[in-house]
Order: sequence, then structure tokens, then C-alpha cells
Amino acid sequence: MTAADLAAHLASLGIDVHSIGRDLDERYCLVAASGGWHVYYSERGQKSGLRVFADEDAACRALLRDVLADHGVQTRLRTSGNSGSGV
Repeated sequence: MTAADLAAHLASLGIDVHSIGRDLDERYCLVAASGGWHVYYSERGQKSGLRVFADEDAACRALLRDVLADHGVQTRLRTSGNSGSGV
């Protein structure tokens, strides 16, 4: 999976709690950086739960798991009748 694939999948689900390509507060972030891909939750300028992946696919799948595990996202998906899987 590429970052573009992930962005399209999340958009198709109507999920907007992420940022791909840049750091935004109060978002799950996927950012290309030296040494690989960074996946974390940005809060007040802090990178909470930072993980570094050498592989774009692994980083995208990690961000997708994080987003889908978010309680608010789960509630919205249940309400809309969408499970969020499918990538």
C-alpha cells in the first residue's frame, strides 16, 4: 500500500483524523523522513507513539490500524454501517 492508496481509502470511508505527508496537531500522521516513514499521533507539537518504518507499505498499514482502532472512528464507522476494512 502506498500513502496515496491509504489517503484514498480513508477518504472513501469519510475518515479525517489523519495527516499524510505533514505533521498536524490532533492527527494520526504518516510522514516520509530520513531513515524511513514516521507514524505517530501529533498532539501539541509532540509525536506520541512514534514508530519508524523502512517500508512505506508497513507504515501505511500501521497508520490504518491506528486510525481504525480509534474509538471515535469506530463509532462513526458503526453508525455509517462501514467496517473500515478492505485494503
